[in-house]
Amino acid sequence: MIQNVVWDGQYAGTIIQNHYQIVQLNDEWVGRTDPVNNQQYVTFQDFYVIKGQVPIENVTINGQTYYVIDADKINPADIAGFFTYWRWVNNFVTAINTPGTYAAVLPGNSPVFTWENLTGAVAYETRRNGIMGLDWGIVLTQWNYNSIR
Repeated sequence: MIQNVVWDGQYAGTIIQNHYQIVQLNDEWVGRTDPVNNQQYVTFQDFYVIKGQVPIENVTINGQTYYVIDADKINPADIAGFFTYWRWVNNFVTAINTPGTYAAVLPGNSPVFTWENLTGAVAYETRRNGIMGLDWGIVLTQWNYNSIR
């Protein structure tokens, strides 16, 4: 996993727009209480998975190293964007690299949305974000039906 990435190129605009949408939702909602399960909304982080090799250029600015990715050199079909609770990103990355993991959509009446714990809060917040324009209401599930957090 690479952090401190600078996206460049025409396709980068979509990725940057998605990122700023997550930042805006975090600014607006984090710290408020979810009315369905009485949990506080949490900070979400967006991240991107790229299939295949990616040309990366290292740039150092004021002693900080950044990794520049030219999105135009990547087939858009090979880039998948995700968002989740920021503390679950590493679990998510591990899960997508685990054989037998697949994507599933929680039905709108799923009891998970009302669970009075972090899982319920994240599920509800993900659904709310989908209603607000981020159409990413998918969870990862493993062959034994464990939901990935």
